[in-house]
Amino acid sequence: YQQHQHQYQQHQHQYQQHQHQHHYSPFVAASQLNNEAVILMEHKQYFQAKHRFKAALRVAEKNRAVFLPTPSTQASSKVNRPISSMIALSTPSPNDKNKKLYRHRSEYDEGIDFFGDGLRVYDSSRNIDGTILYNLGRVYHLKGKYERALAFYQRALCSLEQWQVCDATTMLAILFSMAQIQYLRNEHSDSLKTYDVALQLATDCFGCESLEVAACWNCMGVVKYIMPSFIGTNDNTTDSGTGSTGSTDNANSTTTNNNNNNNN
Repeated sequence: YQQHQHQYQQHQHQYQQHQHQHHYSPFVAASQLNNEAVILMEHKQYFQAKHRFKAALRVAEKNRAVFLPTPSTQASSKVNRPISSMIALSTPSPNDKNKKLYRHRSEYDEGIDFFGDGLRVYDSSRNIDGTILYNLGRVYHLKGKYERALAFYQRALCSLEQWQVCDATTMLAILFSMAQIQYLRNEHSDSLKTYDVALQLATDCFGCESLEVAACWNCMGVVKYIMPSFIGTNDNTTDSGTGSTGSTDNANSTTTNNNNNNNN
């Protein structure tokens, strides 16, 4: 009986060790912290979410070698390209920070909401460093701190490219967010270029008929629609032309009526 009891205790100890390693492995710990922070962010508790994301990032950076994906989780090599070098980012002058948009279209919000406010991590197929950095950028983005947000987005892209992890969803979410900030800062040309990079990536990874590609086209169309050069050629020219033509027609009608009265 004592021998069986001893063996039982040994098995219990081994089981508890296995459970402890499974539930508190670095990857699981970082993923859990990230996912909890996403929930906080969705409830607009940005301060708590920020600190939870930073805690997740510390765990991830401390155990970076453990989080490398297995070869089976790698996607197409088309994703592995220097995307960060293809993005044009400019520092706005103090006078540009308070500029208002000429007009706003709700279709843009529908496109960006395709990715939601934050990304969760469930398995090793997603780059956890890049995901957490992106989520931190979203916190600052939603609080209107665009410079801080862009800094985290750039770090997230560099993390993905440095590891050459083919996480196309995270890359697209980063590119969409960067383009949205450019849009909000009235940097419409740069925003279109960023969306064009996203469009190429989405086409390569998901196909030309995917929802990701449709979201890219939607946002590009809205940015193009509100660009001043496009607005001027469609609104002002037409209105002024119609007005001048109407005045001429009225003048000719008045002259004709006067001549008829004189003849009578």
